[in-house]
Amino acid sequence: MKNRKRDPLLAKREATHGDFDAQSQLAQMIKRLFASSPNWRIMADREREAMEMKAVKLARYLCGDHKNPEHLVDDIGYSKLILEGLEPVAPDAKTETARNGPQARRF
Repeated sequence: MKNRKRDPLLAKREATHGDFDAQSQLAQMIKRLFASSPNWRIMADREREAMEMKAVKLARYLCGDHKNPEHLVDDIGYSKLILEGLEPVAPDAKTETARNGPQARRF
């Protein structure tokens, strides 16, 4: 296989996303880290899926062309999908958070 010419699409993706083995290994490590968090089991499927996609985008950013804005644009898009699925926060809860600041969470 080393003597064969690389598929042009794969060569282009490698330039953008980095070496697939390195990128996939890092993405899986990030996903395992996410899955070890206290909230993982209680999160909705859409939240977990978006977080796993964010892991892929972060790994591509870290292993590939970090100056390619698409990695970050996609990451933001998955955050927006999570936000769309969240229950609205009651007005008094927003006021309480603004008054007292967000509570720090410990892992």
